[in-house]
Amino acid sequence: MKTPKKQVTENLNIVTANALKRTGALFLDLLLMYVIMNIFWFAVHPILNNVYKYEAAVAENNREMKRSYLVTLSSPLLEDESNIDDVKISANSVPTNKRAESTYYFYTIYLNRDVSDPVEIKDDVWYAENILKIEDENTLFVKEEESVNPRRYSAVTSDTSTEEVEYDPFLVPGYTYKAETPDAKALNAFYDSIYKDAIGVYNKSPLLKTINDVVMLENTILVIIATSIIILALPIFLKHGQTPGKKVFKLGVTTSNGYRVGPIQLLLRYFAFLLINILSNFLIPIIFPFISLTIMVFNRKGKSLHDLISSTRVVDLTRSTVYLDEIEYLDVLAKETLVRDDSYNEEVFAERFDEGSGA
Repeated sequence: MKTPKKQVTENLNIVTANALKRTGALFLDLLLMYVIMNIFWFAVHPILNNVYKYEAAVAENNREMKRSYLVTLSSPLLEDESNIDDVKISANSVPTNKRAESTYYFYTIYLNRDVSDPVEIKDDVWYAENILKIEDENTLFVKEEESVNPRRYSAVTSDTSTEEVEYDPFLVPGYTYKAETPDAKALNAFYDSIYKDAIGVYNKSPLLKTINDVVMLENTILVIIATSIIILALPIFLKHGQTPGKKVFKLGVTTSNGYRVGPIQLLLRYFAFLLINILSNFLIPIIFPFISLTIMVFNRKGKSLHDLISSTRVVDLTRSTVYLDEIEYLDVLAKETLVRDDSYNEEVFAERFDEGSGA
């Protein structure tokens, strides 16, 4: 037969901390964590750099970006690339009226550099079929011989004498616009789309993946160090499981029923907090903290997600009395009851004495 779970008497002498104070405490803790992360960066970064050659990878990626045609350079690269370290990236994108050309060069020149198999070469035909999608019904381009009015767009408006580029006038050799008068808005949208796709292809390069992996690893290590100090070590040594932020705002952590929290629950609370933040970094940033905040606002005891996991709650110490455990709380209640009863009995005895003596 299953033993029923023992009901613990809830401490009624505590008041849940309001959301405003908790938010203020959290921001202060996050600020201190940011400072700690920056301090420990000077120890962690050199180690990871030595293991993964991070700075060399960043330098090489910078050169690859200059070669990719997907960024704006301070001056053109020479054919032998002898000036590659002198040329600066002036913008991490290219102007709208250069995106068709830069995307074409990215696929047909940059990606073809190390290709030895002729079958893998991305030529004009490949580009027209895979990027311009000339086989699609809604394509904006056709082969030049199939055009009703084959021509290149002049980029000169009809109502002004000044030359104004409405969109990138670049055309792949052998191909032209499907419509006699191209739709500038549609072309700009299309060029923006294929340009962003090209950036996506570049971002999948092994070199950039290595850099991103090292950055993620470094951030994870720094977050673990900072949270271990602010969310675990200090609350264990400070009274009522306080972080520095909670101490400033006079808040404390108790068990779900309002009693003194122990190291085991603080450890569980720490791991829950850490897991929520790490998952947010790997999945959707801010989403788990937002869910936790939403739960806290609507929960009757003001519990956030890591409070629910660790069976803890945050209370306002200025308006609460936190007892060691249920035994201490019940003992205090019993003494208060006894005092009230004694006071009542003395008053009754005094009234009866007065009545009996005729006073």
